[in-house]
Amino acid sequence: MDFMFMPGCALLLYKPNLVLKTEQLLEQAGYIILRNETCCHHKQHCPWQTKMLVACSGCMRRLRVDHEGIEPVSLWQVLADDGRIKLPDYSGSIMSVHDTCPTKHNSEITSAIRRLLGRMNIKIVEPELTQENAICCGDSYYPKLGEAEVIEKMHIRAAQIPTAEVAVYCVSCIKSMFNGGKKPRYLLDLVFGEETKPGVLSPTKWHEELRAFIVAQENS
Repeated sequence: MDFMFMPGCALLLYKPNLVLKTEQLLEQAGYIILRNETCCHHKQHCPWQTKMLVACSGCMRRLRVDHEGIEPVSLWQVLADDGRIKLPDYSGSIMSVHDTCPTKHNSEITSAIRRLLGRMNIKIVEPELTQENAICCGDSYYPKLGEAEVIEKMHIRAAQIPTAEVAVYCVSCIKSMFNGGKKPRYLLDLVFGEETKPGVLSPTKWHEELRAFIVAQENS
């Protein structure tokens, strides 16, 4: 099966090596992968009816709304459901899941996240507010609120997570959970046995990095 793979700007900034590893993992399972690094904020130069394999929740939502002729497919659904894809065994490690704002109402994706964690032998302890009832990690309050207030929102959400470790599938959520005192585990880090590292923790500096990356693409 042929896919264009859209990792998203945040993942390309976070760990470009995970993009290459993901492509190799999918190719080993029989997928033909072409990379699309064009930001979802920009016009997509793809063939009509392109199947776009998407890692970022924000990209998933924007492709569905703004880009006619592209069929977005969640990377997490493919990783969860294709038995040809080999995944690590975490021996019953206990984690919660924090669901992202753009996809928390999409039960196909939130269910796939949990199937993927189950395939890796991770035991899930759900927070009281989860899936469609999850509240924001705090990041999307920027820039409507000042940085101190945004970080306070991050502490509020992190305090609702019942376990020390929390599985996340958004790079901004990584930073929010670190700011809130939790140990986030990004899904692709789990898939490849890597440590999740927060990088820049300041919401202001992180969004400046993202914006600069997006603008640089536009001007390239």
